[in-house]
Amino acid sequence: MSELIKMFLVVLGALLGLVASYVAYVCWCQTYWMRKGVFALRSTFLLGSLGPAILKKTTLSDNIIDLYKEAKAKNLKCAGMYLTAVPVYYIVDVDLVKEVTVKQFDHFTDRQPFTRRSVDELFGRSLLSLKGNDWRKMRHNLSPSFTGSKLRGMTDLMVQIGIQYAKFITSRPNYDESLDMKIIFRRFALDVIATTAFGTATNTLENPKSEFYNKSSSILDFTGKRKFIAIGYTIAPKLMEILRIPFVPKDVKNFFTSVIVNNIKFREQNNKSRPDMIQLLIDERNAQIQKFKEANQPVDEASIMSDLDIVAQAFTFFLAGFETVSNLTTLVCMVLGGEKDVQEKLREEVDDAFAKSGNGKLSYDAIQGMKYLDMVISEVQRLIPVTPFGDRICNKDLDLPEYGINFKEGDIVGIPFYAFSRDPEHFPDPDEFKPERFSEENKHKIKPFTFMPFGSGPRGCIGNRFALLEVKIALAYTLAFCEIDLNTPDQYPIRLDKTKIENSPIGGFMLKIKPRENPPVVLEKN
Repeated sequence: MSELIKMFLVVLGALLGLVASYVAYVCWCQTYWMRKGVFALRSTFLLGSLGPAILKKTTLSDNIIDLYKEAKAKNLKCAGMYLTAVPVYYIVDVDLVKEVTVKQFDHFTDRQPFTRRSVDELFGRSLLSLKGNDWRKMRHNLSPSFTGSKLRGMTDLMVQIGIQYAKFITSRPNYDESLDMKIIFRRFALDVIATTAFGTATNTLENPKSEFYNKSSSILDFTGKRKFIAIGYTIAPKLMEILRIPFVPKDVKNFFTSVIVNNIKFREQNNKSRPDMIQLLIDERNAQIQKFKEANQPVDEASIMSDLDIVAQAFTFFLAGFETVSNLTTLVCMVLGGEKDVQEKLREEVDDAFAKSGNGKLSYDAIQGMKYLDMVISEVQRLIPVTPFGDRICNKDLDLPEYGINFKEGDIVGIPFYAFSRDPEHFPDPDEFKPERFSEENKHKIKPFTFMPFGSGPRGCIGNRFALLEVKIALAYTLAFCEIDLNTPDQYPIRLDKTKIENSPIGGFMLKIKPRENPPVVLEKN
């Protein structure tokens, strides 16, 4: 028994030693800005500058604004902050944002990778995580997927999902029951991305128990052990890498890999083609192989895209669109539920678009012509951006004496998108919902780099036009066939829930959705 006690004490001592070493390491790291002579923003012991959000004392967005206000009160263009033990430059000056993301892009081509390829192959190979030339090559390969002509060609596929959604939402047996519209729009987004990116029909609106939907939702389910994995990636990503804990569960990775690889094999074996992302990547790989053949050289498998590279891009595109589109669309609906005059004005524009399109199907030109819809979406993005914070990594030294900063290779730069869009200096009455800020007459007054819902510069979101087209179609079919009401009067103005990682309203996304008496067109029955 005494031997067991000794063993227990040895193990306990070792664990306490590791904890003490980690605490000492973090404490040392959190003196970085003091040693560098840079003003450091408020920080929580061990947790860093986002400690209040991590401890759920405030929302992440409000935490970011508080840091911004602290830096502005000191008349700083840039300050220091900590993401746990990691020092990050926190930009406060919009001209410095332009410098980092556009003018000096060659010095800031990379972003902080969410996870490494050695730990999580899907995320590690994705456009979000790739660096340098690998990123440039993949960005070049993917860019043709999002041109205006490609989006025009995909509009019919998206509109078909819009019609499915309208039929689903207006054929419920009990219209008095409130709906969790975040879940509904998740299914909508999943169906759109499945057909336009994967070449796969899912119809999760009618089949919410489908394996496709369940696997997708499980990635964003942060309950149980997934909660600790999310916290681990938030406060100690290096530790997660050392422990080799992937963010994407193994069964989810295997499922999506199987779906996409089998899709690729079917197309290649049957000489089938489809105007979607997977086909563009297949065509690019074939072009790479052809170059070797024309040069009478053996194909270098290591230098061409693998099936897993294609899987990673399609999966990441799907995951990014799946959550951001559903979140933004639902937030717009919540605002419309509280702003009845805006909802009615927008519905008139939607009805006019349906009248111009004919056939009960919205055309690409009619969708792009809804200017008031653009204004409403932009104002909601300004009020509650889906992504409140961005980053860049300095990949070679850069001295900016006009800002008093000497960036070194490896330095991380943080960009508070949310804080800029809520600064009264840039947007008077920032807490008020005013779509007219983005009218043709007023939008030129918006200072560049103060409104960045999809990031800024070449490293900004590659799929922003696709995402906006998808959101517009979802909202247009909602307004054409339904009335939107709040579930409870206290849902608006929207107050964010500090217990959630993402920008989520207190009380969730429940809304009352009832069919219109006189929609602009009649839906054909299935």
